[in-house]
Amino acid sequence: MTTLVDNKVSIRIDGKEYQAEAGWTVLRAAREAGFEIPILCHYEKLTPFSSCYVCLVEVKGARGFVPSCSTVVAEGMEITVSSEAVFAARKAALELLVSDHFGDCEPPCAATCPAQVPIRDFLALAAKGEYVKAAQKIRETLPFPGSLGRVCPKFCETACRRGRVDESVSVCNMKRFVSDMEMKEGGPFVPKPGAATGKSVGIIGAGPAGLTAAYFLRLQGHAVTIYEKHESPGGMLKWGIPDYRLPPDVLSKECEAIIGMGVEVKYNTTVGPDGIAFEELRRRHDAMFIAVGAQKSSDMPLDGDTSKGILAGIDFLEQCARGERPQVGHKVAVMGGGDVAMDCARTSVRLGAEVVVLYRRTRKEMPASTFEIEEAGHEGVKFEFLVAPVKVRHEGGKVLLECVRMALGEPDASGRRRPVPQPGSEFTVECDTCITAIGQQVDASLADQSELNLTKRSSFLVDERTMATNLPGVFAGGDCATGADVAVRAIDAGRKAACSIGQYLRSVAVTGEPVKFNSTTGKLADLPESLFVDREKFPRANMPALPAGERVKHFGEVDTGLPETDALAEAVRCLKCGCVEADDCKLRQYSTEYGVNQARYAGARRGHDNDLSHPEVALESGKCINCGICVRLLEQDGSYALGFVGRGLDARVKPPFNGKLADAPAGADFAAATEACPTAGIVQKKKYKEKRVEAPGGK
Repeated sequence: MTTLVDNKVSIRIDGKEYQAEAGWTVLRAAREAGFEIPILCHYEKLTPFSSCYVCLVEVKGARGFVPSCSTVVAEGMEITVSSEAVFAARKAALELLVSDHFGDCEPPCAATCPAQVPIRDFLALAAKGEYVKAAQKIRETLPFPGSLGRVCPKFCETACRRGRVDESVSVCNMKRFVSDMEMKEGGPFVPKPGAATGKSVGIIGAGPAGLTAAYFLRLQGHAVTIYEKHESPGGMLKWGIPDYRLPPDVLSKECEAIIGMGVEVKYNTTVGPDGIAFEELRRRHDAMFIAVGAQKSSDMPLDGDTSKGILAGIDFLEQCARGERPQVGHKVAVMGGGDVAMDCARTSVRLGAEVVVLYRRTRKEMPASTFEIEEAGHEGVKFEFLVAPVKVRHEGGKVLLECVRMALGEPDASGRRRPVPQPGSEFTVECDTCITAIGQQVDASLADQSELNLTKRSSFLVDERTMATNLPGVFAGGDCATGADVAVRAIDAGRKAACSIGQYLRSVAVTGEPVKFNSTTGKLADLPESLFVDREKFPRANMPALPAGERVKHFGEVDTGLPETDALAEAVRCLKCGCVEADDCKLRQYSTEYGVNQARYAGARRGHDNDLSHPEVALESGKCINCGICVRLLEQDGSYALGFVGRGLDARVKPPFNGKLADAPAGADFAAATEACPTAGIVQKKKYKEKRVEAPGGK
C-alpha cells in the first residue's frame, strides 16, 4: 500500500531520489527536478494528448517507453530520462514526424548558398527601398556584397523556386544593386568591433578568406594582424579577376571597410622559408589562420621550349591587374576550360588579339560558368573542343602548338569522361602567344617549417567543419585547403574559421558554427505543380551591359547595373520561401538537438493543403503534426473553428466539413491557437508581413 507524506510520493529519476506531488505527471516531476524533456503536443492549459511521443521515458516495470506528459507518478516509481535508449526512442519519434513534414525551414536559395546569405530577408528589405539595411543584412554572413554581386557563380539561383513559375530571381544582381546603393550613400557601412578581448589572431593572406575571418574576428573583439605578400589586399579577387568584371574601386572600398575596423595589415610580407618564420608568428599570436589561397601556377603540360611565347594564366591576369598591358600579339591561344581561361581569353581580346580557346573535352564538360562562356563568345572568342596541345616549338617568331584530337572515354575521378588521344589526328595551331589556364596549386612551403599536415594535393589538411589543422590554435581555409575554388566558398571558410577561433580563444570546445536541422520539401524539379499554379508570371530583370563591340575596346565594367525601378520589381518576384517561425520552431529545435535525419523513414507524404482565406491567419497543413492543440483550444472557446478531418494517417486539421478559415465564427481565438502551435502549422499572417514583403500575385 502506498504511503503519502504531505501528499508527496518518492520517485527515482536516473538513479536519484526525488519527492513529487501526488498527481503530477512524470514530465512535471522531471522538470521540477531540473531535467529537460522535449514536448510538442503537450500544452499546460490542456489535458495531455500523447500524440507526438517525443517526451518518452522509461519506467521500470512498464512495457516499452511511456509518454511522460500523460504518465502520473506513483510511489517508488523508477524513471529513466537520459539513457541512450530513451534518446534513440525520441529521435525515432521525431524522424517519423519530420518524414511527413512538408515545409522548408530555410529558403532553398539560402540553404544552397555556400556563404549562407539571408537572401529572402535582404530582398524583402530591398523591396521596401531599404537598400543600406539590405546590404547590412547580407554582411551578416558575407562582407563582400558588392564584389560577390559581380563575380558569384549564383548557386542560389539554381535552387530558386521562382524558376518553376517563370525564371529564378536575379539574386546576384540584386546583391550588387543594394551594395552599389549603399556606396552611393557613403558606404560600405560595417558594424562596430566588439569589446576588446585581449586576444590576438594572426592571419596569413588578405584575400577573401583572410579578410572575412578578420571581419568576424573583429566583431568578436579580437585583435587581428594580417600578413600579406602583395602590396594591396584582395587576393585572387584583385589579382585574378579582370577589372571589366570587378572594378578595382569596388573591391578596394570593401577591403578598406574591413581593415578600417581596426585590422593591422603588414603588406609585402612573406611567411615561410623566404620570410617570417611561421613558428615566430605562432609565438606572437594566440591563434593563427592560414588563408594563402592557391596562387601558384600548375606546371606547363607542354614539351619543348616554354620560356618564350608561353604565359601562365594567373601570372598574365596579375600583370593586367597591375595596369600592365602585356604584348600578346595578333593571335592568342588559351589552354583550359575554366573561369580563369575565360578571363584570359576575354582579357586578350581587349589587348587587341584574335583568341581561340583549346579545350580537351566538350563544352558540356567545361567547368567555367555558362555565363562566362557565352560572354566570351559574344566578344569574339572562338572555341576548339576535344583538342589538347602536347608540344610547343617556335618558327619565324611564331608559337606553334602541336595538338591532337581527343575523344571522350570512361569517367575519371572528377566524374567527367576522360579525354583519350586519337592516333593520327595531329595538327598544328599557330599563334603569337599561348596562355595556359590549366589549374592552380597551393604554395604550402610554410609547412616546411612546421608540423602542419598536408593532403595528397599539398593543400592544408583541415577539419571541414571547424577549419582546424592538426596544430593547436592553427586554422586554415579557402583555396589553400580546398584547392582553387570560387570566392564565395573561401568567404564561407573565413567565417567558419572565425567562429572556431573564437571558441578556441574562449577555451571552450571547438565545434564550429552550429548546424541546424533544415527540413526541405524536396528538389525543385520534384515539387508539385500546385505550389506554383496560382502565381502570376513576371519577367526577370536582366542586367544591362555595354554592347560587345564597345566593351572590348577597354577594361571598363561590362555590366552597367540594374536601374532602380527594375531592381524594385525584381525584389518582389521573390516567393518568400522558408518558414517565418524557423528560429522559434520546437520541432526544428529538437530535430537539431537529436541529430534527426528527415529521410530516415522517407515515404509518401500527405503534402500541402494550405488555407490562406482568413485575413489574419494562415493554416499550412503540410507543417501540422496533428498534435491537436489548436483544435482543443478552439473547442474551449466554443467556436469549434477547427477539427480533425479524415482518419488514420490521412487525418488533417481543418475547419469542420472541409470548410475555410474565412468561415470561422467571429469569436474564434486564433491568436491563442497560433501562439501555442509548435510547428507553425497555423500562424498569424502579420508574422509574414513582419518578415516578408508580398510578391505580386502572392498570398
